[in-house]
Amino acid sequence: MRIKTLAFALATLAVFVFVRSSCCCCHHDSTIPEVTSCNPTNGQTGVSLDTDVTVTFSQDMDKSSVEYSFYIDPPVSGDFSWPQDDRVVFTPDQPLDPNTTYTITVNCGAQSAEGVPLDDMFETSFTTGSS
Repeated sequence: MRIKTLAFALATLAVFVFVRSSCCCCHHDSTIPEVTSCNPTNGQTGVSLDTDVTVTFSQDMDKSSVEYSFYIDPPVSGDFSWPQDDRVVFTPDQPLDPNTTYTITVNCGAQSAEGVPLDDMFETSFTTGSS
């Protein structure tokens, strides 16, 4: 009975070590990407109703992971474009609502072109003007 228990314990330990070493968060030799700027800027007021949202990263990003991890609240439909591999632009389909505070979030599902995820969720807010 002890041999079976010991074998089970060793197998469990081996699985733990394998999972831990292959975890997506353990990229010791890669630079973790960060958001370096966003336009409109955090806290900006009087933002034009026809504004685009531009997010710039510290390195080239995996486009599909960024687009999947990008949220705007209140929700707005729109399209993404990439003028550079480290910069995404979200263009709303229609003008934004007047006098409304919008929150932009890019969560940790966003990854660099090398597959390294953001270390922290990015969040910023701005408020549109009256017209």
